[in-house]
Order: sequence, then C-alpha cells, then structure tokens
Amino acid sequence: MVFFIYGIILSLVGSSLQAVGLCIWKLHSISSNLNVDTNIIELRETHETPLLPIPLPKHTPKKNCFFVDNKIPWIWVAGLCSFAIGNICDFVALGISPLSVVTLLGSWSLVVSTFLANMFANEVVSKYDIASIMFIICGIVLTVIGSDHRPNEWPLPRLIHHYEEPKVIVLLAILASIVAAGLIAIHFDFVARKTRMSLDDPRSIERPSKTMKALYVIVGSVVGNFTALFGKAFAGLLVFTFSGQDQFNNPFVVVIIIVFVVSLPLQIYLVNASLAVNDILYHIPNFYVFWNVGNILTGAIFYEETAHFSSSNWALYIVGVLLLFGGVLCTNIAVARKIQCTNSS
Repeated sequence: MVFFIYGIILSLVGSSLQAVGLCIWKLHSISSNLNVDTNIIELRETHETPLLPIPLPKHTPKKNCFFVDNKIPWIWVAGLCSFAIGNICDFVALGISPLSVVTLLGSWSLVVSTFLANMFANEVVSKYDIASIMFIICGIVLTVIGSDHRPNEWPLPRLIHHYEEPKVIVLLAILASIVAAGLIAIHFDFVARKTRMSLDDPRSIERPSKTMKALYVIVGSVVGNFTALFGKAFAGLLVFTFSGQDQFNNPFVVVIIIVFVVSLPLQIYLVNASLAVNDILYHIPNFYVFWNVGNILTGAIFYEETAHFSSSNWALYIVGVLLLFGGVLCTNIAVARKIQCTNSS
C-alpha cells in the first residue's frame, strides 16, 4: 500500500513537471519572436510530446523554435530538464504502481497546463477548461480508489515465466503484428502519394486518406503500449536491484531493455508523424483513448492488475476512466473554441 501511494505521488509530480517543461518551451517559442504558429505549440503541449523544429521562412536560415544563432538558449534547456525529470518520475512510478493507473494519471498534466497557461501566457480559462479540470480530478480520485492497492511485484523469474504463458504470447504477437503491418502500410502509402505529387510543385504531396490518418494514430498508440509495458518491467527490475536483489543476471533482461529503448523514440517519431498529417484536435483525443485503452488491457492481461477486482472496484474504475476521457474531450473543445476566437479576431 505504501509503494502504491508513492507511485501515485511520483506520477502526479512527473505529470506536473512535464507540463511545466512544455510550458517553458512554449514561452521560449513565443519570446524568441520567430514566425512560429503558437497554436500548434499549445496543442502539442496538451499531449505531452516534445516539440519538433517547425520550418520557417527562408529569410531566417539560422533560427528555429529551439535554437537562436545555433546556440541552445538556457530557457529551452530548463524546459528539457523539467520534462526529463518528470519522465523519470513516471518511470519510477511504473516500477511500484499499476501500469494502467500511472498512465491514466498522466491526465493531470492537462490540469497543470491550464493553470500555467493562465498564469504565464494570460490564456483565458473557459467553462470547458473548468469542466475538464473537474472531470479529470474526479476521474483520478475514482480510478485510484477503484484500483487494486495490494502489492503486485514482478521479479525477473516471474517475468520470464509469464512471458511463456499463451495469453501473453498472443498479446505481444497481436501488438507486434499491428505495429509491423501499420508501418508497412504507412510506408507504401507515403511512397504512393509521393509518386503522384505534382511535378510543377514538388511540395504538393497529397494528404493521406481518412483510413491512413487513423492508422498513424493507432500505430503510434500501440508502440506507446510497448513502451509502457516494457518500461514497467525494466523499472521494476531496477527497483528490486536497488533493494539488494540483483535482477540483471539473465540474458533475457537485454530483450526487455532493447524493446523499451527502441519503442521510446519510435513512439515520439510516430506521434509527430501523426501530427504532421492529422488535425491536432483529431489526433489528441483519439491517441489518448487508444493508448490508455491499450494500457488498461495490457495491464490486465500481462500484469494481472484487475485479477482481484470486486464489483465495486470495477464500478469505480470504469466511471473514473470515463470521467478522465471526458476531461480530455473538454480540453480539446476548449482549445478548438480558442482557435476559432483567434481566427475570427
């Protein structure tokens, strides 16, 4: 129970630090006085994804939203440190708390972002923002209360044995097949669209179909499930090792680390690839739902996090998840209305 509480605290602190880091990046992009669409940065902030350089006009070849005159500004570094420490907190939380709970608590960053945007960027807090905050706070409380608080430790021998179980093999095979098939489809679709682009304007590549746009979101979220699944395993092994029980005495640990290390940058790449072809208001809620549903299922199947749920646990947990999803929806409605007001003015 004590470690469960520590994990919840670390997850909330991590989400808060990630929101602070992204807010700092946003403030830096605004203060740099470059021709960057701050609406894009604001929307990316709500999804907790690192900002990628945004192409600028040709008359500013030495500047982008990260670097000025090829120098890294200290304020951007401060944002990076805050974001990185927040991710470390989440990583440790995965080692001592349920996977589904830690990932769902990431919604707390939306609450922190709303307050920070109002304090430092003078952004108006609308009724949808207030509704989002209320939904998310209530959802977090119900999700935490409804979760199984009993210790569910996964030392290396138990992990190795569990990877041999049919349900786990089927789960990993399905996830891997979705990623492989999705990446192949995305690649060939991009090649096909590139061959059809106008010879008069090489930049006029057509946008993908609705199905392909959805595929970008799905593949990115499934890779994110791999990151969370193996990140929890890796973090748990580190916790055992630091407590005096060496877990890095089997070659299978290398597989866990490799999958985690490969999936993390791949997830970031696919999220930003999705943002390049999808409207952000389409990407954010859909990615959040797919990613969290995937983490709930993998947590239940692989880490058996719902094995001892009672009817009251299920009721509280399901209502909490629905409230969290409702909070994310309200956040995106609020952002959409702010953009409309900006464009109309």
